[in-house]
Amino acid sequence: MSLFGVALSGLNASKQALDTTSHNIANANNPAYSRQQVQVSSIEGIGSGSGFVGRGVTVDNVRRLSNEFLNGRINSLASEKSYADARAGQLDQLDRLLADPSTSIGGAMQEFFKAAQDLSTRPNDESLKQTFVFAAEELASRFSELFSNAAVLSRQADVGVENSVQNINRLSAQIARLNLEISDSTTIRGSVRLEPNDLIDKRAQLIKELSEEIEIEGFANENGRISLNTKSGMPLVSETQSFELTTTSNSPIKVARSIVQSGKTIIIPLPNESLGQGRMAGLLEFRDTQLAKFNNSLKTMSQDVFSKTTAIQTGGAKPPLYSLVDGRLNVAAGFTTNDIAIAKGSNTNGSISAMAKVFDEGNPSVNQQYTRMLTDVGNTASQAKSDASAKDLILTQLETDKSSLSGVSLDEEAANLIRYQQSYSAAGKVIGLSKDLFQEILDMTR
Repeated sequence: MSLFGVALSGLNASKQALDTTSHNIANANNPAYSRQQVQVSSIEGIGSGSGFVGRGVTVDNVRRLSNEFLNGRINSLASEKSYADARAGQLDQLDRLLADPSTSIGGAMQEFFKAAQDLSTRPNDESLKQTFVFAAEELASRFSELFSNAAVLSRQADVGVENSVQNINRLSAQIARLNLEISDSTTIRGSVRLEPNDLIDKRAQLIKELSEEIEIEGFANENGRISLNTKSGMPLVSETQSFELTTTSNSPIKVARSIVQSGKTIIIPLPNESLGQGRMAGLLEFRDTQLAKFNNSLKTMSQDVFSKTTAIQTGGAKPPLYSLVDGRLNVAAGFTTNDIAIAKGSNTNGSISAMAKVFDEGNPSVNQQYTRMLTDVGNTASQAKSDASAKDLILTQLETDKSSLSGVSLDEEAANLIRYQQSYSAAGKVIGLSKDLFQEILDMTR
């Protein structure tokens, strides 16, 4: 190869290196971008009587600097963190409901106890009777508010699951389309695979976003396409085809898959455990485990209050203080101060004095159940928050490790600019020299 050809190969290699460096700098603040690097190799020399003379340089590839094992670990941690965050967020709301004096039943129970105790000392005092009825109504109202707030949390979880399903379907479809674009754009030159790095970055970012919604397993194919399955092996993306999830129409909703059989669409609910980690699984875990346990405890307490107050009232030949509908406590319709059982004697069934002890009787008593519920929700919420914080620390460290490999260092790229600019300028000077030498040869032949 001529002096001009050798210099031109160097000029082209330096130009491509400058272009790649500029591309890196332009994407320095793009978190989804992986730094790119030009890979070059020398062109095999030509033998001569005095040895092999080099023929320049060629650009083999523009490599995307990325560690797929590390990316997979980040995606896995992203699923775990989203699961922990979703669960911790919902548990924190439930914990704050119980801690808030305006919604907690603890204060209402104390007021009920005090009103019953005061009335037992002056059972014929009309104002104390009214205070007792008001305290009974307030207690029922607090129970009702907690049931209603729990229903709101359940609906919030349902909406979150529906949104998550929509995100999963959208991301799966985008990944399938990118699979096609990447495989169509990929070429093979000799033993080198030339891939569209920026499209691969875009797909990697979508896979991470999908991991935040649901735990996935990925499998790369020889054609550059990636297939994605759920933890249980159910396909979400198979090369260029995506498979949608749906939800059942009944409440509480379930994640499902629809299939067409004999011309009919059949909705098949999926077990929660088949979904693994991710935001959607965290919401379902809260709703179907922690919130369900809370509702059951609330219903048991309501039933105990109803049963014990009814026994006192009927023992005094009076109508029940409360009614119980679908586990919810309500002051009985038409109940007045004249309906309060006020028989004398603190140990007499049918005595207002017995009402003051209604929360302390039984094993476990209503007070014990309430304390246990507070402790259980508080401890679970605290543990969930700690777990979310721990996942966040680990994920942050992994992201830092990834950034050290794939992230753009402006200082490093600035140094590369100077180096490639100098090599480009030097190659240009060699080209100029080759033209001068060629001109001299032409002049010598005239």
